[in-house]
Amino acid sequence: MKKIFVLAVTILMSFSLMSCFEFVQSISLEGESYHIKRQISFSKYFLSMIMSGESAPSDALSLKEFEAEFDNLAETMGAESFHTPSESGIISTMTINRNTQVEEELASLPRKDGTKFIIPLIDMTETAEKAQTNWNSLSMAYMFLTTAEYQLTIGKEIVPHISYAYLIEQNSNEQYFVDVADDGKNYLIEIPVMPLFEHPDTISSLIVETDLNKTNPMEQAHHEDQPIGLLGNESEESAADNFAHPMTATTRIHSGEGKTGNGPFGLEQGMSHEDISSIGGGVQLSHIDDDRYLVIPPKSHPSFGQYVVWLNEHQGLYYIKATGTTIKSSDYGTELKREFHNVLAPLEKKYGKFTLIDTIAPDFVLSDQQYWMYALRNGARTYQAHWEAPDNNPKYNNIEEIWLGIESKNSYSDEGYIWIEYKFSNADEARDSFDDIL
Repeated sequence: MKKIFVLAVTILMSFSLMSCFEFVQSISLEGESYHIKRQISFSKYFLSMIMSGESAPSDALSLKEFEAEFDNLAETMGAESFHTPSESGIISTMTINRNTQVEEELASLPRKDGTKFIIPLIDMTETAEKAQTNWNSLSMAYMFLTTAEYQLTIGKEIVPHISYAYLIEQNSNEQYFVDVADDGKNYLIEIPVMPLFEHPDTISSLIVETDLNKTNPMEQAHHEDQPIGLLGNESEESAADNFAHPMTATTRIHSGEGKTGNGPFGLEQGMSHEDISSIGGGVQLSHIDDDRYLVIPPKSHPSFGQYVVWLNEHQGLYYIKATGTTIKSSDYGTELKREFHNVLAPLEKKYGKFTLIDTIAPDFVLSDQQYWMYALRNGARTYQAHWEAPDNNPKYNNIEEIWLGIESKNSYSDEGYIWIEYKFSNADEARDSFDDIL
């Protein structure tokens, strides 16, 4: 049944990658039986635009032929087709005994792994391969998939509690956190279609964390924690760069009261692990990888929700990065730029003159301000402020460089966040220690 449904999705999308479509999947458990419902629907309005090259429905014969294809596919897969004035679709339903040993049926069922549930999603491998055989269809697909929806409903009799849920790209370990709503009897989850399309071979399931004691370690879906000034080379990205990894072990270290540092967020150059952990009776640290630690600093700022420090045994603390909470913005980026400048003002007052970097890639066609967010999330726009400390300036307190910037949350939404990075004067020496490993 799963293979037939995948085939149906592939054939349907091959008709028109520009068609506005929606996936709906629901999973419930009644007694000894799982009930799984999957539905795909396509907008006739968008389909007719592709067929006719116009902005209004036309070519009734083609639409009837399109409906007939739905009917044929539904009959082949033992499902039902439906047609309304605005859309056509297929509904597939499965009832599977919870104790089944049939491999294909097991592949469609949620499975428990410790405190997590692994929920299989609709396979898009063949669909993506078809699109990528032709650049025009691929570019159209990317434009169109940003508006597509994938809605999953899962009953609480299967998963009684969800702390957070995410997709994970297996090769890079990159994560995409998703929105979860509670309607009392079910959890309603909105899954972005774009990463499923971009990574069809390596994203096949939704991961649901059920531990009551765990909270989402980040509101952002997949931030990179490498500092621009120090480790910004894309070739150095790895699974360890996702400092919000939900499996990261968190420890709270208790010792003396300690005292707050004089640098950003109450931290300063050269602080050791022990120095930081002793501040305020015990600062929470989570080791990420190498020199990186997720930390709750002694002094937090309302514009930032996550903090990462870089430190090693030779140089102590040498880099800080903080990222802000998610902000939904207009096409012009108004809300994000407002938050950026709210943080910029006190930084300018404290550290003085800065360089504003407001650029867009010269070959990017949509350079008008009304496409500000579109350019940002496509990597074409840079909006940053940069400070470089004059020699021996005491107000910088061993800070060598400061970067403040805006980043898109992902490539398929109008949400973003601000970030700030502090590079201390011992950072280059700390970086040199990695060269010995090569």
